[in-house]
Amino acid sequence: MHMKNSQKGATGIITVLILLVISVGGYMYYKSSSSSPASNAPVCEDQGCFISNFKTCTPSIFEMEAGGSGVRYEIVGKGVAGCDMTFTYTKINMSNWQNKPMTCDFDNKTSLENAVKKVFEGIANKSVVCEGPLYDAMTGN
Repeated sequence: MHMKNSQKGATGIITVLILLVISVGGYMYYKSSSSSPASNAPVCEDQGCFISNFKTCTPSIFEMEAGGSGVRYEIVGKGVAGCDMTFTYTKINMSNWQNKPMTCDFDNKTSLENAVKKVFEGIANKSVVCEGPLYDAMTGN
């Protein structure tokens, strides 16, 4: 049985929203990861360091695990409207999304939690365009 396009779209949006909840929820309950960074950006050992760097778009890395998923955030630098940040699931039960980076322009005039939420909601409703293999996997490109 084939799914209608509207059903496929709804399924994709629901999947993205579930992962959004995992990612944003992780800010409440986190555990820093100790893996080595792929870039020269300094590693923040705690969320406070990374949030402070996000406000000023200072390159840095923060990794955490929550709810059985792991994420890696890397502030790349100033973007068009905010901070360019790369987001990667380091641990997730969807293997086609794991260890694939996605770089988006996150609004650093709001909280990091709200900026992440806004980007993922924007991806779900196609109002935000990002770059990278994770974005391609999420959007079916």
